[in-house]
Amino acid sequence: MATGSRGMYTGVLRGGLVEVRGQKNALEIFENGFFGKGTLSRSRPLNLGKENLILLHEEAYFLSFYVKCLSICTPSEDGKKILEKQLAKEECFNVFSHFNPRFPERYATYHYYRSRGWIIRSGLKFGADFLFYKDSPEKVHASFCVVVENLKETKEGMISTFASLERLCTIAGNAAKSLLVCMVSVPDDEKLQYLDAYSILGVELTRWFPRRPR
Repeated sequence: MATGSRGMYTGVLRGGLVEVRGQKNALEIFENGFFGKGTLSRSRPLNLGKENLILLHEEAYFLSFYVKCLSICTPSEDGKKILEKQLAKEECFNVFSHFNPRFPERYATYHYYRSRGWIIRSGLKFGADFLFYKDSPEKVHASFCVVVENLKETKEGMISTFASLERLCTIAGNAAKSLLVCMVSVPDDEKLQYLDAYSILGVELTRWFPRRPR
């Protein structure tokens, strides 16, 4: 997807997701990087004229402020008329962080790996933050289940105990994937305009089976 002036497409904030209306817009965004999923489909929008595209907050922020092809709006009611207010970068950051306090470290991880060529999808069905693909999700399975941990808040994270870590390793292993734990050092000022101040350490974890040949 070529970088252009922000606002080629419009996404409307719908709680924990951003919705892009229109079948043509939905297909263009999906086909240029596998962003989002259809509202009625598991992945590619298939129901022509009947569904829109929904984006993760991280996908929407990346498309809006890095690729610069998406305007993110929030619906606001003025009497009987519905208005859509376009969100500036800091407003968008604050809104997304309100819905999910883990947004800063999740987006830093998303941005780091997405800008290095990985295709990133939601990892919700595997109990993870993201899934990382080396190629089209329509051609290959994900290589990694990814869990994002804020180093300042390890007691609040997804792998706060060895039991939770073991569960995640088991789920990933049973799905023929590796577990990648991304430990993010978040600066005191969490604003994402200081992305260079974030540091990310990715550690790949796999289960060890004693019966396997050494």
